[in-house]
Amino acid sequence: MADGRYDAFIKTVELGSLTKAAEVLGYTQSGISHMLAGLEAELGATLLLRDRSGVRLTPEGAALLPQVQAVCASSRELADAAASLRGMESGVVRIGAFSSVSCHILPPLIKSFLDSHPGISFELLQSDYPETERWVAEGRVDFGFLGLYPRRECDVIPLLRNRVLAVLPARHPMAKEAAFPLSRLAEEPFIALDEGNDYEIRGVLAQNNLTPRTVFRVRDDYTIMSMVEAGLGVSLLPELVLRRCAYKVTTLPLDPPAFWQLGVILRDRSRMSAASRAFLRHLTDSLRVSCKWAIL
Repeated sequence: MADGRYDAFIKTVELGSLTKAAEVLGYTQSGISHMLAGLEAELGATLLLRDRSGVRLTPEGAALLPQVQAVCASSRELADAAASLRGMESGVVRIGAFSSVSCHILPPLIKSFLDSHPGISFELLQSDYPETERWVAEGRVDFGFLGLYPRRECDVIPLLRNRVLAVLPARHPMAKEAAFPLSRLAEEPFIALDEGNDYEIRGVLAQNNLTPRTVFRVRDDYTIMSMVEAGLGVSLLPELVLRRCAYKVTTLPLDPPAFWQLGVILRDRSRMSAASRAFLRHLTDSLRVSCKWAIL
């Protein structure tokens, strides 16, 4: 379908490294360099600058990148349409998800789907919220998992509602209490997710007119748990993230209770492949039957 050099260009920009792009795409670094050189020669433009810190786009590369992404997205749609004509014997499902969904929700659902449709393959891309939303808008993935804050240019399928819990060091003075008062966050050192990944928690705080004393901002939920375990502060996290938690922390329900909503976003359901539509139905039906949390 699309020229493999386009994929090499997109992946190198995405990862900021020829070496990493080569590893992901299954080429040698010299192979990736040769592909990119050929693409630059064909287009008559220098797309990337290479230095000790990695690679970065030139102005010409930045101008052409959206067009290359559009060509690749169209190629994937063509391949999916051809697979749809063949029925469910083949096809690719491309999903964007953050780590807790990848760990705790998707594996058994993919396994049960493949039991019935062994010819389908999956591409599971892990990212944060902004990148997942961008991938959906660009057509890089068929759909993505995100918390349900207002979005533009995307369809939303609500999936489930999950409690938000307080996460405390195991020896915190309130560790044996029945609930953690949200108002106490004003007194505690607070460990927060980076802006862009903290919409739900910020919403909980705003609804309760709270401004916590934030001492750390980190990108990953599991880093938060590790820092809480070390006694560096407290935090708020969805119950899904804390499932099978290996860290020595205490979790408590909040007073008043607070909830986080998980959903799927997609650009256009009518343009999804038969395989992706079928898996999305399997996903929503399975969660409604078996999920331990409230379904929206």
